[in-house]
Amino acid sequence: MRFGLDEDREALRVTARALLQELCSPAAVRAAWAQPPDRDVWSALAELGALGVLVPEVDGGLGLDETYLTPVVEEAGGAALPHPLTATAFVAAPLGLTGLMVATNLGAVGPTLAACGAGADVFSHTDPAAGAFTESRGNPAAGAGAESRGNFAAGAGAESAGIFSGSDAELHEESVLGADFDPLVPSAAIAEAFLLVGEASELRLYEPHEVELAPVETVDRSRHCARARRVGAGQVVTDDREAVAAAFDRGVLGTAAELLGLSRTMLALAVSHVSERQQFGKPVGGFQAIKHHLANARLQIEFAAPAVLYAAYATAHRLPEARRDVSQAKYLADQAVAVTGRCALQCHGAMGYTVEHDLHLYLKRSWALRRTWGDSRFHADRVASALGLSSAVAQG
Repeated sequence: MRFGLDEDREALRVTARALLQELCSPAAVRAAWAQPPDRDVWSALAELGALGVLVPEVDGGLGLDETYLTPVVEEAGGAALPHPLTATAFVAAPLGLTGLMVATNLGAVGPTLAACGAGADVFSHTDPAAGAFTESRGNPAAGAGAESRGNFAAGAGAESAGIFSGSDAELHEESVLGADFDPLVPSAAIAEAFLLVGEASELRLYEPHEVELAPVETVDRSRHCARARRVGAGQVVTDDREAVAAAFDRGVLGTAAELLGLSRTMLALAVSHVSERQQFGKPVGGFQAIKHHLANARLQIEFAAPAVLYAAYATAHRLPEARRDVSQAKYLADQAVAVTGRCALQCHGAMGYTVEHDLHLYLKRSWALRRTWGDSRFHADRVASALGLSSAVAQG
């Protein structure tokens, strides 16, 4: 079976791509590192209808499904859009939150809820009593899915390496700023509303005046992350555990699509560079070693792309194993972007390490996104559990 886009979905993707090429250039992303991102691209996406793809027509949306939104988000990922498109269009909009730029901590808290047992049977396929793979979800050194938990020195690429230490309880409940602060909230500094997980695992909506922000400089500063301290009561959006879990899965799907887009962009940068760079009188891209690197990256992308599309299809059609398919998509997208990023960096050589080169904009975004909405080990756990495999098999 071949997964592809029909004419309508492809048209929406092409339109989004043209819009992003015009309004979200590498220069615009670079500028967003030092200041809030330009609102023009966000307004254009709203006018296109991208923010309301999953909103019913009666409520002013397009009334479409995830198979339409996923290609658009992939294009946004490829452009390293510095706005919270996944949080707004994939997570918040289906919950009835429209017309606002939304930031959420669900991508960081969701895996922790599973690890701590709060909603574990909903967020994962694992029996909470079995404890399979809990070490990969609650151990900061293992990169348990929050942006701040990886070891950057070891190449994990988490956004706030070294900030946290100690037990999972310390990570989840008591940050360096105190017990009232949440894990990193991407786009918090530019958001118009905050969708945060409450004490009872419900989702609450907070207006900006109900949240006190402590900005945090991360590996990708265009994401404008901050820690949020709730000073207001907020409003319950949903306390239905299945609805919260479904929102988490949509966030995972959106992030997988973004990672796939980043993989394509970094591969294109690498191919362009090795086609122009001359060595011994001919392009270095003609050398076999370079070809093998590029082919390996392309192979990973081709493995991930149909998985992401199928996860969108499974989610849209509410298939029984949609949660497994979403995790498979995120896992494969994580692998694809890791291989492609490493390939692109090696192909560029020393210049690829510099902040002056555009590659770092996409590479650092990929480092951040790989650790959000559950890392590779978290999603390997969910897939393994859905297939009835033991943790030892999955770890292998």
